[in-house]
Amino acid sequence: MSNPGGMWGNNPIAMGGDLGQQVEVFDGTAWKIVDISLPDGNTQGSASTAITEDFADWLMTVDEVDWSDDNMCSSGGTAEGKLRLSNIYADHMVFQRAPSNPMVWGFGTPGSKITITVLDSSGNDVTSGADQAYVEEDEKFEARIGSYEAGSGFSIIVRESLPDGTFLEVLLSDVAFGEVWVCSGQSNMELRVKDARDGMDEAIEAETYENIRLLKLVRQIATEPQEEALGFYNSWSKPRMEFLGSGDSFSAICLFFGEQLWEELQVPIGLIESTWGGTIVEAWSSPEALEYCGVTDNGVDDGQNHNNYLWNAMIHPLLKMTIQGAIWYQGEQNAGYPGEYEGHNRDLYTCTFSTMIESWRQEWSTATRGDADRKFPFGFVQLAPFTNQRDSLAWPQLRWHQTADVGYVPNDIMENVFMATAVDDDIDLHPKNKRLPASRLAWAATHLVYGMTERPLTGPLLMAVSFKNTERTSIVVTFSENLDPVLVEEDRFMVCCLASTDECDQVAYGEGWQGVTIEGMYSDNAVEVSTASACSTYSGLAYLWLETPCSGEVSCPLYASDEYHLPVVPWKSDVDLSLCPLSTAYTGQPIPILETGELFLLRDTQSGCHDTCLAHPECHYYQWYDPLSNGNANKCFLLASQNEDLVNEEFLQYGAKRCDLTPSDPLDIFFETFGDGSGNGGRDSFSPEYVEALTASIQSEDLFYAGLHQEAANLIDSIWDKFPAGTNMWGPIMGESGKHGEKNSDPYSLLRMVDDMNRFRLDGDVPDKPKYYATITVVMAKADTVLPTSWDDFDLSTGFLKPNSGVRKVVGFNDHMTADNHRVIYDSLRTWIAYIEDAVAEGQIKFTLRVIESDDPVQCDFSLKDEGQIGKFSISCHYPFSNVMDNLPDDVLETTKWYFMAYPYIPKELTNYTDFQGLHDFEDINAAWGGTGGCCGGKVMWFGNEMGWTGENTDNLLGDFRYFTEVETRLWWAGLQQHELYHYLFSLYPEFHLEDEGHQWFDHSKWPEDFDGLYEKDYFHEALYKRLLLADIPPYEKIL
Repeated sequence: MSNPGGMWGNNPIAMGGDLGQQVEVFDGTAWKIVDISLPDGNTQGSASTAITEDFADWLMTVDEVDWSDDNMCSSGGTAEGKLRLSNIYADHMVFQRAPSNPMVWGFGTPGSKITITVLDSSGNDVTSGADQAYVEEDEKFEARIGSYEAGSGFSIIVRESLPDGTFLEVLLSDVAFGEVWVCSGQSNMELRVKDARDGMDEAIEAETYENIRLLKLVRQIATEPQEEALGFYNSWSKPRMEFLGSGDSFSAICLFFGEQLWEELQVPIGLIESTWGGTIVEAWSSPEALEYCGVTDNGVDDGQNHNNYLWNAMIHPLLKMTIQGAIWYQGEQNAGYPGEYEGHNRDLYTCTFSTMIESWRQEWSTATRGDADRKFPFGFVQLAPFTNQRDSLAWPQLRWHQTADVGYVPNDIMENVFMATAVDDDIDLHPKNKRLPASRLAWAATHLVYGMTERPLTGPLLMAVSFKNTERTSIVVTFSENLDPVLVEEDRFMVCCLASTDECDQVAYGEGWQGVTIEGMYSDNAVEVSTASACSTYSGLAYLWLETPCSGEVSCPLYASDEYHLPVVPWKSDVDLSLCPLSTAYTGQPIPILETGELFLLRDTQSGCHDTCLAHPECHYYQWYDPLSNGNANKCFLLASQNEDLVNEEFLQYGAKRCDLTPSDPLDIFFETFGDGSGNGGRDSFSPEYVEALTASIQSEDLFYAGLHQEAANLIDSIWDKFPAGTNMWGPIMGESGKHGEKNSDPYSLLRMVDDMNRFRLDGDVPDKPKYYATITVVMAKADTVLPTSWDDFDLSTGFLKPNSGVRKVVGFNDHMTADNHRVIYDSLRTWIAYIEDAVAEGQIKFTLRVIESDDPVQCDFSLKDEGQIGKFSISCHYPFSNVMDNLPDDVLETTKWYFMAYPYIPKELTNYTDFQGLHDFEDINAAWGGTGGCCGGKVMWFGNEMGWTGENTDNLLGDFRYFTEVETRLWWAGLQQHELYHYLFSLYPEFHLEDEGHQWFDHSKWPEDFDGLYEKDYFHEALYKRLLLADIPPYEKIL
């Protein structure tokens, strides 16, 4: 009997319930059954239990037993020695079924061989895929047991063969193979079966599930990661009333989830509970996860709410156990209890929770040597209601943060994650109806994990917010599926009457968020609300944005109309006032669209229509019709003027080109930033030719994306008329770029690219749909490095850092790199991708750009740039980054055509070390940007650190950091990536001899005789139209 640490003190043994004749004691010669009846122990701070005299007498002899390693024995064998499995392995346990190949690990004599034999319920040897392993010098071993289909009644024999020919064996009996899930979190996950609604009836019913096996860890903390659990409340066991009805029985949600999985799958289910009430997410997180999220405190206390302590004691010991997935119920302790406790790091929960999930996945996969899926499914319960107070909106904020501020899962940040909302559970800090969230979790799991798509993954999702009138007092909210008739109640929908929804979240309900009126159903999947009772101008719309937003159990306004009756979950949606909406619509002079001759374009969103107005130099107002409009759906009219005649039509939105909230013109920002305070918004510091060419390049790009292709062509033609393409008139213009402190911002590259892809849209044979679809994936990976703190850390003889010198650090990205869902990456690559799709691939390829954050860091090493000399260093990040790329999810590897690898700019971490002051990028530090390479089965890869994307600094390492302006990003990236693209394209067509020597286009004497022009971009233009597009195999076939 072993329970180190016990429940609350120094090794108490806690038992409860009627144990009958289940306890045996060993008196030194034989085992004896002790018939005892134990009343429930007091679990509110004491572990005392009344026991019989016989049992008490035996307990008094425990101290006399020799528990030393030398006196340990195993199940059988002929050897003298020790063989012990880790304490997570026991009779009646469940291993993850095929195709997994789980392991056992334990302790033995160094040098001994470990073999595995698996017997079925009939005693037949069915061993398949098991490892032979050896006990290492640290006396530990790991051995895979093989891969087996679901079933029970197996026996597993672990044999240790010692060098002298003798052996020891451990037998695990009544083992099952099936689905293994971990259940973790705080008190609502911990709430016991006996304490749930109809708890004792549930405990009795659970006994019928012979193929569910349970294991529960004791609540323990540890300051360092533990290899083994510090104790269990039970050994692996089937659901039995004696345990489920006892003082510290099993999690209700976990058991109910497992029961429903068994009903659906009919395979053994293993459930491991690791919970502790009243705990913060940081306690369950690894140090690396918290560092990534910028957590700087140590937690709330030195007990269970100290950062990492529960990760160390109650998660880390499980990592070598292959699992199918995990479910989680936690968040109350981070949200806080208004009036009592303010919560902890609520504003960081968006990061800490999602990063904890990714950290668990990474660590579990690593510890099981890849047997646990690197993206194993993770389910969670969204917080239930608590009190009716309205002064604090901490709980709706936390619910939002649980979804990474998206509102639903899975999403791009939380992949392979599922959710059950409990927002309509009974109103209690600890709702007793645990069947409700457990069933919703199980439905979502069977859909997402087991492919039972007839089960719901989510409830109805928000699809669109439509304004029925220009005053925006009538709103139609559309959802993804049909709804039951709406329950009309007040304060279920609300609008934000402050400048942003974040501001509304910080004040009491009624001061920021104000309730609006539900008018009724607009259609089977849409509801109409009126804002007339609230503020006239609002920046957001929300649903169920209160701590207790519904009137009772399963009594929210909106539910799916199917048999599962899932609710619409809480959400909020920004109302973009930068679109300059006006409450009164007028007629005006419509601007004809030159390419079609029509007076309108089709735009899916009001934002798209507004963007088109911003791009057109003559547009001052716009009219956009919502998709719900009859006869005019999605029509966008650009108006050159405003008349006095009013327009009163349903689902019409009317707005101005610019208003106070419209972002500044990027051209104005560029010239003001680098114009040194000169006149005309800084433009007078530049030559008129440069200003005209730069302005045309940006405006023509905007016109292209607005679908105004003829307007873009006319603008570009006017520039070619003034400064003919391919002539030396461009020399002074190109030479001026980069001379005012800006990144090299040459407008010629962008003009050439936009001209080529725009001409295809006007004159090319544009297909109805692309022939091919492909993905470009940008992989963002943190950098694992050892930072030098001075030049003395380098070994001059090798050029590398001396052993045990420097500071180990995992470096993350700057905020600009990750802001707005990596917007800077999308902005950087947008035109390059469009150029490939239209100019090169002739509309036959459609690329999807995907950005993912890798679980693994790239390994980056410092070395001296000049052998034996300090003063300059290089940073090598181990291209082709195989440790990252080889571990990407299968769906990424299967669908990606081209890769970008992005990693942090490591020198930024050296700013506090005086030895490195004065170093300059590119000159003293070889660490900036990479070129084109190959990876992942020969696929193309471009790579480089974040400085290339964001422009964090461009000169002195410790100088003033700044980010690129939008104009710099658009100009520099277009030219840079077109250059890299043509390296690749020319390699596909060696017969044209367009790059027999590297960069041969820089030597004009090596140009083909029929090529016109003077510059690199002219060479690319000529190569495209005079060679590549005329080839027997067109580029769109070659590059895929």
